[in-house]
Amino acid sequence: MILLPQQQEILEKLINASTTSHTLLKRAKIIMGVAKKQSTYFIVNHLKLTWKTVQKWIERWNEYQPKFSKIKANDRNALKNMIIECLSDSPRCGRPPTFTPEQIIKITSLACTTPKSHDVPLSHWSSRSLAKQSEKMQIVQKISPSRIAIFLKQGDLKPHRSQYWLNSRLRNTDCDFDDRVREICKIYQSAVDMHKKGIHVISTDEKSGIQAIERANLNLPMRSGSIEKIEHEYLRHGTKCLIGNFEVGTGKIIAPMISSTRGDDDFLKNIQNVVATDSEGEWLFILDQLNTHKSVSLVKWVANEIGFTGDLGVNRKSGILKSMVTRMAFLENKSHRIKFQYTPKHCSWMNQIEIWFSGLSRKYLKRSNFTSTTDLEKGILNYIQWFNEEIAKPFKWTYKGKVLQS
Repeated sequence: MILLPQQQEILEKLINASTTSHTLLKRAKIIMGVAKKQSTYFIVNHLKLTWKTVQKWIERWNEYQPKFSKIKANDRNALKNMIIECLSDSPRCGRPPTFTPEQIIKITSLACTTPKSHDVPLSHWSSRSLAKQSEKMQIVQKISPSRIAIFLKQGDLKPHRSQYWLNSRLRNTDCDFDDRVREICKIYQSAVDMHKKGIHVISTDEKSGIQAIERANLNLPMRSGSIEKIEHEYLRHGTKCLIGNFEVGTGKIIAPMISSTRGDDDFLKNIQNVVATDSEGEWLFILDQLNTHKSVSLVKWVANEIGFTGDLGVNRKSGILKSMVTRMAFLENKSHRIKFQYTPKHCSWMNQIEIWFSGLSRKYLKRSNFTSTTDLEKGILNYIQWFNEEIAKPFKWTYKGKVLQS
């Protein structure tokens, strides 16, 4: 047997490689031994194989010679793959399948239905319940949950998992969805310049249900090799609601309001406090479409502040006060000195105050200890003061409202 230089090089690499399987290694050594004119007797004793096995792989190599000759001399990858194929076991028929393709399809189809549709009082399938239902529906005579799990894995089906999603019908019916998103993005990108011109862009919202939690015992401080340990048991002392006002152009929180409720009067008072910091300035509030953000009292106050002389109408009957839609249109009027820009529904992520609320929770509220709601209120105000003095800066808003492409 004569080996070409490329064949000999590939066989030597297979023999010396640490990743080569033991079976492939011995077969490669058989071919190399024959090429080096070693006797079959020597190869059998040296590799501890049978005479029949050695002869089998010598014959297999000779059978593959026509295939080797068809491969181009410079195509080393193709030659290597062909040598590995030559020295590998031929495909075997194996054990006959226990379940037919039709049965497997019926089982996977069953997994894609709801248990309720089969009068099974479950919210979702498990491998065990699918096995029982398959036997009950006589798809199979008997099947184990582990076999069901194999079929589910092959079909990439995971009935035990779920995730939330939002139907796109709202986007299709809300004709100004994209326009609102783009408008808010433009405001964010020009907020710093607007602030220099005396226009205040304020992102505002409520963070309700902030709990005044007191740990039953002191936390254990961090040490080398041990993270901080927080006491699991705690006492509740009530809740507070924080209305935050994030000035987009400066990155500071202005005129924060903490109260026990979050009604129309609370939100109106918050807006009044913010505007009072520059009573003659121009204000643009970015907020979501919560009912309290479009209240009758808010419309009346804005109308009085801007000197509106028209007829506001009657609440729920006529004019500007007739409905949420008419009140919202009035508050969004761009000609007003105090105006509001509402995010589309389910787009609270576009409100920058939500980013700040997240930081408040992670950096302060999560690990803090409060003995009363008064202590909680004082702590939040201290954090805001520190934030404004030390780390406040505008967020770098890069999203431009374009539709994401896959």
